[in-house]
Amino acid sequence: MLRDRPYLLLVATNYCYAMSAMALNIAVPVYIIEFLGLPGWVAGAVFTINTVMIGLGQGWWSTRCTALFAPTSWCWASLSTASYAVLLSADWVNVGVGVAVVLVGIAIYTGGEMVFSPVITALSTDAAPDHLRGRYVSLYQMSWTAFP
Repeated sequence: MLRDRPYLLLVATNYCYAMSAMALNIAVPVYIIEFLGLPGWVAGAVFTINTVMIGLGQGWWSTRCTALFAPTSWCWASLSTASYAVLLSADWVNVGVGVAVVLVGIAIYTGGEMVFSPVITALSTDAAPDHLRGRYVSLYQMSWTAFP
């Protein structure tokens, strides 16, 4: 299993994604309130936008995902990365515009999350050989919990 380089790349990719997902819960609220100086309700709005978009959109997207869409989904997942540039730009504007920039940035982040999460999970099971699927998927799942 540890010699399967494509699968290890998939696990490493998910590790980076998992770190990003944890940033949304831990670092982004602190960044919004402490660094940007935006009102506290903005952090709550960020979680509301994320929850509503995932709740309403991810199921719809998951039913349309197939192996044919996997490469496209990986490209769209880069939206999550691009959203950090949008969030960083909120520091360059006044508070009113900063609120709008943060909310748009989180909507972009969540769009990438909706596209990427179902695809990478499906790929982790599909890429594993049948007789070693349990071992492979356990390695994949460790990428969600093995933080430095």
